[in-house]
Parts: sequence; structure tokens; C-alpha cells
Amino acid sequence: MRLRHLLAVARLVFLFSVFFAASAAHAWGERGHDVVTRVAVQHLRVLADDNAALIKPFAARDHMLAHLSNVPDIVWRAPYMSQSDRDANYTTHFINLERVYPEVRTYTDLPVDFSRYDADSIAKGLTAFEVGTAPWRILQLHAEMVAAMKLAGQAETRQQTEDSVNQVLLYAGLMSHFVGDLANPHHTTANYDGQLTAQKGLHGYFESDVVSALPLDLPAKVYAYAQDAAWLSEYEAGEVDLIEADPQTLVWALLAESHQDLNTLLALDKTHSLVKGSDDPEVRAERKSPNLIASEYEGFAVKRLAVGAIALSKLWLLAWEQAGQPDLSSYRSYIYPVQPDFVEPNYFAPTHVSTEANKNDDDTWRTLDLDRVIVMQLASGKVVIELAPQFAPKHVENILLMAKQGYFDGLGVVRSQENYVAQWGDPKEGTEHAKPLGDAVEKVKVEFFVDPEDAGFTPIESRDAYADKVGFVAGFPTASDGKRAWLTHCNGMVGVSRGMGDDSGNGSGLYVVTGHSPRHLDLNVTLVGRVLQGMEHLSTLPRGTGPLGFYESAEEIAPIESVKVASSLPAGALNLQVMRTDSQAFADHVADRTTRSEEWFLEPTGRISVCNVAIPTRPAPPITK
Repeated sequence: MRLRHLLAVARLVFLFSVFFAASAAHAWGERGHDVVTRVAVQHLRVLADDNAALIKPFAARDHMLAHLSNVPDIVWRAPYMSQSDRDANYTTHFINLERVYPEVRTYTDLPVDFSRYDADSIAKGLTAFEVGTAPWRILQLHAEMVAAMKLAGQAETRQQTEDSVNQVLLYAGLMSHFVGDLANPHHTTANYDGQLTAQKGLHGYFESDVVSALPLDLPAKVYAYAQDAAWLSEYEAGEVDLIEADPQTLVWALLAESHQDLNTLLALDKTHSLVKGSDDPEVRAERKSPNLIASEYEGFAVKRLAVGAIALSKLWLLAWEQAGQPDLSSYRSYIYPVQPDFVEPNYFAPTHVSTEANKNDDDTWRTLDLDRVIVMQLASGKVVIELAPQFAPKHVENILLMAKQGYFDGLGVVRSQENYVAQWGDPKEGTEHAKPLGDAVEKVKVEFFVDPEDAGFTPIESRDAYADKVGFVAGFPTASDGKRAWLTHCNGMVGVSRGMGDDSGNGSGLYVVTGHSPRHLDLNVTLVGRVLQGMEHLSTLPRGTGPLGFYESAEEIAPIESVKVASSLPAGALNLQVMRTDSQAFADHVADRTTRSEEWFLEPTGRISVCNVAIPTRPAPPITK
């Protein structure tokens, strides 16, 4: 989790997250992205003359690539993803060209440099986040794919080859989504839903409803078109060769070519499907059933899907060539990334962190202290937990010691209770086969209180049912009676499981709140931190069928591969910053979450719970000399 440059500008973020949910449809729907990806694999075979050194993993995993191509529209928009991840994902799917560049006819009409594009957007009273960043998202994933291919070429063991090629396929599949997006004219225009031409609702109607209504032979038709089409016919042959030799130029050419097809799509709607237009940009126009008119769109849909597949296959080939043409033919793996972690956009300049009220970067963001962060690796992905030693120093010391000595490695998530918690620890606890604690302390008395002033308690305006005041301390949700402050059981908070005695917990068993906020547990169980990243790996676990959601068989338990202190990981493995909850930017963030003045809200409450305030995070910006 992680880009949060513009999340500091709270009004923008929340306006667009709501606006997107209400207005913008997913690109192509699942079928369209699936077709683009699978056809691209077959077209890649033609481009590479079926060279097994490149083709073998792509041909063997075309179904997995097709799944990954839908991840940004499904997995990364799911309710279990953090709001900050969903906000960051939003801007990567489109670019509203006319809002900044009224006339775009060729790839040379667009700036290459992102900072120039952002400056042009700002000159129009906008931001790059608002106008969209899809082309740069493709280049980011392409660069990651090249890096992974280089590692595959340098691999010395079979495991290193498998790990590297798995990363190649991950980025190849994810990149497919955004290439497919740009192949659809609706993702290149401010008139993304036909709302500016009285054709509201055309976006989803075309790319999802119509495409779903097309015959079963759609992939075959798209493949045939891809083999025969001169997709850049407006350029001379020599210029086409130059375009297709450079990833950036190729992406920009795709964008310009797609944008030129927008009027064709609008005309198809007016001629064949539109029954009654809508002058209200918020009210959908009336259209015929897609089953009645899908054939009228078929030629256009085939072309756009084929163009996406052509561009994608050429980008894949370029990545392989730029990596030195590594031999990937020995690849074998049983890894299938169903829910890959969100990949943070990395092209936003760190200068975008500031707001007018808070221009000092250090005043707005804090870099994680990796000595008080643990990373739990599950089969489905990693979970990053920031610990709170200021509230529970003895428990945190014990947990860090156990992590350093490998206590948690090989244990498991033993409980998943609906709308409540997920709990992990030793499945054999309390038996003669329990894992030894090593040098950790067996009993630690509960820890709750700090002095609110000494801890830097920042209150928020909230009518809380459990405490006189609520607010935050260093990003942790906190309650106070004026004399003492304590952590609260909000979603994502991590606590220490215990028995009947107040010293019966030691940190060897932990839980995270995955459902509603069970505030009645405040001051009854020691809280030691909160999940910053990877909450989805815990909240989506199958629910336990035993009492309190405990798993009843060893097969149900989700194994923990490892728990490491973040400072022991390789340099750069976790570069994360968290918005300071004592900053003006955070005060603005809370105010906007409280008032919710966006157009979608019929009656904003004007109130907020401490557990409803998400804490923005972002990648740590590079250190400059």
C-alpha cells in the first residue's frame, strides 16, 4: 500500500473515489480483458517464431495471465482492499486527454515526461491524479517485467528461475489490463461515459454488455484480425518500425490511435442502440437490449480488442529483448497468484505530498521505524504490522524477540470468526507438542495506558460511546478520559490473545480485528499494533466452523511461512511512510471524511467514528542529495 502523495489533498481523493464508483465502468468487463490477453499470447507466438525461450511460460499460463488481467478491476477494487489502495488504483485506468490537450492526433502530440504532463495539468487547474495516468502505469509494469526477466536470465538455481519468471508473468498479466484499457477509446477521453454527448451509460454498455453478447467465436475473430491488421496504418512503414521498437512510443501511439476511434463509437451508439438520450450527465440514456444490436458493434469491438492484443504482445516481446532474451523455457511452477498485492504507482513526484496548509514534507509524513514493524508471510501474500511500544512496551519487546528467533515461522492462522477477528499462533498450544518460546517471557501483565499529553494524543471531534475523547497517537486509534489514553479496537488493530488471568498473554498468540469494531474489548485485551498492508490476506480467510470461529482440523489452518522484523529484510523491501496524525493534512483529511460533501451523498452525517478514519500511507520518496 503505498502511493499517497495526493491522498494528502483529501478533497480530491475522496471526491474521485466516490465519483469513480458511481460513474465509471470497468474496462472491457472480464470477457474483454480475457480475450485481449489470450489473443496476445497467441500473437506473441507469431512475433517470436514460437521461440520456447520466451513462449513456453506464456503459453503454459495463458489462463493465469487472463486472470491477472482482471485483477485491477476486481481484486484491487474489492471491499477488503484498503481505501487508500483503491484510491491509488483509481487514476491508473484512464487519461482524460481533452482536459489538458484538446487536439491529440498522433503520439507526438503528448509529452513523454510525467513531470511535464503534471505541470500541464496543473496549468489547467487540475492534477495528473485527476486527469489520469494509464500510460505511465503501463510503462511502470513494463519496467518491472524487464527487471524480472533480467533476474531470470541471471538465475543460478531452479528456484531462482521459478521465482523470477513468476514475477515476469505477474507483471505481464497486470500490464495486460491497462493496455486493454487504453485500447478502449472511452479510457482516453473526458467523455468517458458519453455523458458529454447525451449518451450517458455508453461506457459499460459497450465494453461489458455488448461484448458479453457477442458470439462464442469472438476470440477467433480477434485473433484473425490481429494477424492481418496494420494497426498503425496512418504512419509510414519506417516510422511504424521506430514506434514498435520503443515501449514508451508504442504506448503513446496506442493512446493516440484509440482516441481517434472515439467518434466511431459514439456514432455506432446513435445509429444502432440509443433510444432516448439524456441531457442530464447523471442520468443514463435509454438503449436497446445489447442482444438485439451486438452484431452492429462486432466489427468495432473486434478491432479494438485486437489492437489491444497486438500492442500487448509487442510490449511483452520488447521486455524480453531489453532483458537480453533470457531463456525461460525451463520454467515450472505451481504458484497461481489469485489475489496479488496491490502494486503502487511509482511515478508521482514526491513534491505532490504537500497541501497549501502543510507544505513541509516532514510535517505531513513519517517514515516507518523498521525495528518496530513485523512482516508476516502467508501463502497468499505478506501482512505488514506496525507495533506500538509506547502503549505496550513489554508485549512488543516479547513479540520482536519471538520474531527474531523464528518462533512464529511454521505456525498458523487458527481462527477466522465472521465479522470479528482472525487469530494466529501455535495450533498445538497447551499440549506437550507446543513450540518452545525460546528466550521470550511466558507471562506478561496486560498493558493499556499512557499519558495522553506525553504520547502526543491528537483528538478528533466525535461523539464516542466508549470514551470521553477519541483521536490518534502516531497513527493508532486512541481513546482518552483526559488523564489516560489507550488504544481502541478498530478494524485492522492487532491484539494479544489471553486466557482468564491478566498475565495470561505474552504475544505468542495474536489476533486482528477483521469485522466490526468490538470496542467492548478495549481495556480488556492488550493491543500492540495495527495492520498497514495485507489486510485482505486475513479478512478473506475461510470462516472457522468451530466455536468462536476456530478451525477444527489441521487442514483448515492457514500456515505462516515466516514472521520477520522489517529491519532484517533486504534494503528497500519495505519503504513506507504514514501520514502524521498530528499534521494539518490529517486534520483536513478527517474534516473531509466527516462532512462528505461529494455530490453522491444525499445527507452527509457531519459526524465520524474514530474507527472510520483511514490513515493514508505512501511509498517513501527517494532520498536526494
